[in-house]
Amino acid sequence: MRIARLSFALAAGLIGVACGGETPEPKPPAPPPVATTTPPPAPTATEAAAPAAPQKSMPEMQAEAIKVMTDGFVAGDAKKVASIYADDAVMMMPGMPEAKGRAAIEKDTAQFFAAVSKLKMAATRVFTKDDTVIAEWAMNGVHTGDFMGVKATEKPVGWHGATLMKFNKDGKVTEDHTYFNMPTMMAQIGAIKGMKARAVPELPASPEMVTFKAGDKDAAHKALVEKMNGAMASKKEADFVGGLADNIEWDDVAAPGPTKGKDGAKKYFKMFTAAFGDMKSDKQDVWVFGDYVVQETKWTATHKGTFMGIPATKKPVTMHGLDVMKVEGDKIVKGWSYDNGAELMMQIAPEKMGPKPGDAKAAPKADAKAAPKAAAKPAPKK
Repeated sequence: MRIARLSFALAAGLIGVACGGETPEPKPPAPPPVATTTPPPAPTATEAAAPAAPQKSMPEMQAEAIKVMTDGFVAGDAKKVASIYADDAVMMMPGMPEAKGRAAIEKDTAQFFAAVSKLKMAATRVFTKDDTVIAEWAMNGVHTGDFMGVKATEKPVGWHGATLMKFNKDGKVTEDHTYFNMPTMMAQIGAIKGMKARAVPELPASPEMVTFKAGDKDAAHKALVEKMNGAMASKKEADFVGGLADNIEWDDVAAPGPTKGKDGAKKYFKMFTAAFGDMKSDKQDVWVFGDYVVQETKWTATHKGTFMGIPATKKPVTMHGLDVMKVEGDKIVKGWSYDNGAELMMQIAPEKMGPKPGDAKAAPKADAKAAPKAAAKPAPKK
């Protein structure tokens, strides 16, 4: 800024000379003002030679934050995990109360570490665009503490999930939207009877990194997904399956396993539209990353029909989710959905979600090993 001002003054002087005309005799310069303050000490040779630390780029800060978070999970260090968040950050997990502020996030994380230890975590795929990072990940560990009213079972647990994070200019997370299916762990530790538990996932060796780059198919891919979303509200099956490849494979973490082919997609469509016929999207954010489309949604509806064996309750419900879709040509060939089945079940059938937090419940008997009885000690002689 100082250089710009000096250049402007110099240019103005040159323009004055070029225009010609007489110039009045200059007055003698005024004496310099007497300094009233002590000037700052001159920098040392080392300080003068040391270059200013370069400002890290947003991708560099994001990568550093994700590493700190991952290391914190592996170490079971809640404070380290919380250090990547801004003081006023908000963490949202569907089906659970929001954690507002870094202190609340640290507290919730510490409670999780008290229930699950020997944690391992790795990203499977990471999408980045400007201040937004969307990471799909896998996690596993051991149930070594009270979780939702269930005492430690020492069983291995694990699941897939996804997290959307928004960063501020200082590289701190201001928003965290984390999606994983809580009933998966509840089934793995035997807390939900009759539910088939998903296998504990293996961790990937390295994630697939996808950085945003505008392409000529972005608009078409986005329109493809938006048409499918509209079909759920309009109950038009043809529009829903029309954008799917014949060999479509879709893996919803809240389902027992992936569905394959259009027949599976039709069953899913009929089940949801029959149970929640007035579904509408209250939020739909869509990002296109080349052949991948990612969307975050919020749906509202009324439970008007039987769902998963639960008769209509006429209750209003809200459902959040994050979907990742891979497109080839003009068809979706593979999809992954991340949501929390507990969010919906707690609204229409909370009694099916096992014990409530604070309920006293021992580990399932089938997994409890009988401890050897200690030999009775003789009473001390008087």
